[in-house]
Amino acid sequence: MNKFLTIITLIIFSLNLCKSQNLELTLKQSFERAENLNLPLLIVRYHQAMVDYPKTYNTPTSDSILDSIMAESKNKSILETEYVVYKLDIDSSNEDDIAFQKQFILDYTPNFVLYTSKGELIHFYNPISYESENDSIIEDLRDTIKVNSKLLLTRLSLEKKFLEKSIDTKELYELIKIRHSAHLKTKAEINEYVRLGNSIDLNLMEIVNQQTFKISDPIAKYFMGMDENDSLYNPFNQLAFFENILNNSRNELNDGEFKETQKWKVYFEKKVVQIMNDEFPEGNFHDISVNNTAILQNDLLDQFSFYASNNDLINIIKVGNELTNNLLSGYESNKKEYVENELAKGDFLMKGLIELNPTLDSSVLNNIEYRVQNRDQVILKYGNQFDEVIANDLNAVSWTFYEKVTETSEIKKALNWSKKSVELNLTAANMDTYAHLLFKLGHKKKAIKYEQKALELAISEGNARYVEEFKQEILKFQSNPSTNKP
Repeated sequence: MNKFLTIITLIIFSLNLCKSQNLELTLKQSFERAENLNLPLLIVRYHQAMVDYPKTYNTPTSDSILDSIMAESKNKSILETEYVVYKLDIDSSNEDDIAFQKQFILDYTPNFVLYTSKGELIHFYNPISYESENDSIIEDLRDTIKVNSKLLLTRLSLEKKFLEKSIDTKELYELIKIRHSAHLKTKAEINEYVRLGNSIDLNLMEIVNQQTFKISDPIAKYFMGMDENDSLYNPFNQLAFFENILNNSRNELNDGEFKETQKWKVYFEKKVVQIMNDEFPEGNFHDISVNNTAILQNDLLDQFSFYASNNDLINIIKVGNELTNNLLSGYESNKKEYVENELAKGDFLMKGLIELNPTLDSSVLNNIEYRVQNRDQVILKYGNQFDEVIANDLNAVSWTFYEKVTETSEIKKALNWSKKSVELNLTAANMDTYAHLLFKLGHKKKAIKYEQKALELAISEGNARYVEEFKQEILKFQSNPSTNKP
C-alpha cells in the first residue's frame, strides 16, 4: 500500500512538474526541457511595455489581449501540459534572447515561435493583431504543427542541400520562400542565388527589402550592374536597398561601407527623379534643379550625421561648413524654385482630380477653390515649409558644433547659423541652441536672456519636457562662474 502511494505521489509530482515546467527557465533550459519531456516548445515574443499599456491608458493592445487569453484557466492549463512555454520580452538584455532574435526578420509583437521537441523551427507567426482578436490560440497552435510539419521537412532537406552545395536554382528559390514564411533571414541564400547568375524578381525583391545586406555582398553587386533595359530594373527598389545598407553602416559606424553606399544611394535618387520627370512631364513633379539641390543637401546631412555619431571632429567641421554654406548660399533661389515646384505639383494633382472625377465631393471642391482664390496664402505656406526644413538643418548642425567642437572660430560660425535658424523658424528648440552657443562663447547674460525666451516658446508650444529642461538650463547658466562677455 505504501509503495502504491509512493508511485501515485511520484506521478502527481511529475504532472505538477510538467505543469510548472516553463517557470523561470532560460531559453537554453527551455529547449532542453522540451527535448526531455518530448513536448513542442512555444516561445512567446512580446513587449512588456505594451502588456502594461492598458493599465495607464485604458486602451488594449495586441500584447495585452494575448496575455489575457493565455492567462485564462482553460488555455493556461493546456499550454502548461502540451507545451514548454518560454516568454521572451523584446527588451530583454539576456545575451541568448538577443542572439535568438537576430536570426529572424522581426515585426510587431506578439509572436508565437513554435519548435519541435528536437529544437527544429516549425513556424513563426502573429497569433493576434489589432484587426483580429483571436481567442482560439490553442486550436491554431495545434493546426500550425499539423500544417507546417511537412513544410518543416522540406525546409530541413533543402537547408541540408544548401550547406552541402548540392542545391539547384529552383530548389534554392523555394528554400528562400519557405525560410521567409517562417521569418528566418535569407541573406546567405539570396547572395548565393544571384551569385549563380539568377535575377531578383518582384517576390524576391520584397524579401530582400526586409533585410540588410553589406555593400560587398553579391546582391549589392547585382543591383550596381543591373541593365536599365532589364524588365526588372526599378530604381525605387534599388534606392530602398542602398538606404537600408546606409542606415546599417551608420549604426555600425562603418566609414568605408558608409562612403561607398552613399555614392550608390545618390545615384539611384537621381534615377528616381529622372523617372518621375519622364512619367509626369507636364506636372513638373520632380524639378531637376530643385531635386538635385535636395539630393546634395540630403547627402551632406547623411555624411554629417554619420561623422557626428563617429565623433570624427575633422569631418564634423568640414562637412558642417559645407552643408551650411550649401543651405545658405542658394537660399533665395532654392526657395523660389521649391515654391514654384510645389505649386506646379499641386496644380497638376488638382487638375487630375477634376478630370478623373467630375462629381467630386464638396470638401475637395472647396479645397480646390480655396487654392485658386488664396494663391498668396498657398505660396506663403510653401515658403514656410521650406524655411522650416532649412532652419531644422541649420539647428542640427549648430547643436552638434555646440556639443562637440571647441574651436572658438567654428563656434562663432555655428552661432550665426543658429541665429539664421531662429529667424527662419522661431521655435523653442532653435532658440535653445542659440542660447547654448552664446553661453559656450562666454556671453552669460545673453545666454540666460535667450534661454528664458526659449522657455517662453516652450510654454506656448505646450512642450512640457522642454519647459522642465529649459528651467534647469537657466539655473545652470546662472550658477556657472564663466566669463561674462558683452
